[in-house]
Amino acid sequence: MLGNWELYKLSVAEHDFVLADAHAEAALFLAEGLRTGAYRQTFSHAKVIMSLHHHAAELFLKYALKRAGEPVPAHHHLRALWDRYKTAYPDSEFEFVPPFVPVFLGHTDEQLEQTLQEEYASLNRNKTDQALRYHTDRNGRDLPGIYGIDPETYPEQIAEMRNRIRCLHDLIEKRMAKMSDAKTNKERE
Repeated sequence: MLGNWELYKLSVAEHDFVLADAHAEAALFLAEGLRTGAYRQTFSHAKVIMSLHHHAAELFLKYALKRAGEPVPAHHHLRALWDRYKTAYPDSEFEFVPPFVPVFLGHTDEQLEQTLQEEYASLNRNKTDQALRYHTDRNGRDLPGIYGIDPETYPEQIAEMRNRIRCLHDLIEKRMAKMSDAKTNKERE
C-alpha cells in the first residue's frame, strides 16, 4: 500500500520539491509513451502531459522560494514566481528558465513593458495554467492561444527540466546547509 505518510516527515518546502519531481517524472513517462505510441497521440493526451510539466515547474519554484525564506503566493502564475525566484537566487549557478512562460518577440522595450503590465494586472494571470487544464474559461469561452508539442522531442525537454530542478535542489540544499553551519559557528563564538 502506498500512503501519504511517506510525506509526513518532510518540510513544507521539501514536500513541494518531492511533488515537483513526481510531476516531472510522470510527465516524462507519459511523453515517452506518446513518442512510442504506448500513450495515445492526441492533443488531449498531450495536454495532460503539459499540465504535469507546468505544475512541476510551479512546485519547484515554490519549493525554492520557501527554502529562501520568501513568502510564497498561492497563485499559479509562473512568470511572477520566476521573477521572485531570480531575485532570491541571482547567482548564475541557480539559473532556471521554466517552461510555459510566454516570450514576446519583436516588441520594443515600451511594448514589452506594456504587455507585462497587462499580464500582471489581468484577473486571469494564469492563462497558460488554465489553458492546459481546462478547455474553456469560467464564462464558457474557448481559451485563447495555440498549444502543441512535438512528440519526438518533448520527452527531452521534460527530462532537461527534471534534471535541472534536481541539480538546483542539490545546490539549494547545499547552500542552506552552509548557511546553517555558518550560523551555528557564529553562535558558538
